[in-house]
Amino acid sequence: MYLSFIDNEYAATVTNLLSYKAISQDVINRWVFPIVPDLFASKEGNICTHQRFDIYRAKDVTVSRSCCLEQDVVIGSRTKIGNNTKISGSVIGQNCTIGNNVVLKNVFVWNGVPRPSKQSHL
Repeated sequence: MYLSFIDNEYAATVTNLLSYKAISQDVINRWVFPIVPDLFASKEGNICTHQRFDIYRAKDVTVSRSCCLEQDVVIGSRTKIGNNTKISGSVIGQNCTIGNNVVLKNVFVWNGVPRPSKQSHL
């Protein structure tokens, strides 16, 4: 990974999944402001909102009342999250279905990926 701070600016190169994760965390934690997740809109114009603990979710996300979004979470538009699901340090793409009783910690779920209901840890 190449990283350089130049006069209060930020530059980095993604060379593997670990550097992708590190740079994504910098964006999620707003270290590279004004480049932040709530700046970008989907093709349909859906903009995500920024909440406490660096949680970003599109306006059309369906989240169960029993779901726990802990910290550093980005959820793309048209995504559905089931009951008793716990998510932290993760990015979930658009059009995803995360089932019931799923635990996601420090993972990337790309667009359109279903995660079935069952007790599973990623």
